[in-house]
Amino acid sequence: MRFMRWLLIVVLLLTCLWPAVPSPAAASPSTSPASPSSGATTIWCSPKRDISLARAPSDVVALYHAMDVLCRGDYANARDQFAAIVPHWRKLQGDDSYWIDSARGYFYSLIATHQGPAARAFLTGLEHDYQWETNDGDRLFWHNQPKIAFMAYAAEAGTVSGMPGDPKDKNLDDAANARDMNAAIASLQKPSGAYGPGDVDSLQLLMLGEAYQTLGRWSDAFATWVRAADDGHQVPEFDTFDKYNLSALEMIYYYRAHIPAGQRS
Repeated sequence: MRFMRWLLIVVLLLTCLWPAVPSPAAASPSTSPASPSSGATTIWCSPKRDISLARAPSDVVALYHAMDVLCRGDYANARDQFAAIVPHWRKLQGDDSYWIDSARGYFYSLIATHQGPAARAFLTGLEHDYQWETNDGDRLFWHNQPKIAFMAYAAEAGTVSGMPGDPKDKNLDDAANARDMNAAIASLQKPSGAYGPGDVDSLQLLMLGEAYQTLGRWSDAFATWVRAADDGHQVPEFDTFDKYNLSALEMIYYYRAHIPAGQRS
């Protein structure tokens, strides 16, 4: 009897002290018609500006809805939604970063639905609009010379502030002179220290994706190129594609056959 009394006391103590486990329903975040996905589920997800969709105009709501549909992996539906809104946002490309969001989202949805020719034509149009030309680093990388490509990137890189005469990003030189790609990755994963209107962050992420690619780390490569294509779009009135944003989109297109399972329909 005394043993049973002590056993009962132990059970009661454990019941009081053990943390409660929430049910799956309680742990799941809520969603709304304007935000159908509860979080990023694919590599194609891009961060959105923190705004209230309840107060946003209908064209912004439509854009954010398409971005969420792409994030949750409904690629064909996302492609159709982006196709409907891209012409509207293209008219505003000179002064609004929503154009950047819609353009990248449409390109990703075309890639994810195996629409290679349409993706090529759309990307070529972007490159024409922004007067983009293939740089030496891109060409060398596509010709399987990553070490020399990294040297070319580091040589042409701007300063951390984007202003002449200021310091350059040391990580790029370290990656170019690294003993191997694992060491280059370690350098490129460090903060660049960039600020201002420069494109150093975009370049560092582009190179990091390329370093992953040389090791066959395809998921990391594509996810990093998506980050590189998105980098530098925090100030809407000064928003534009920089040359390394477009180089990152070119890498995604060039290596699209290696997109991991689950990231294409």
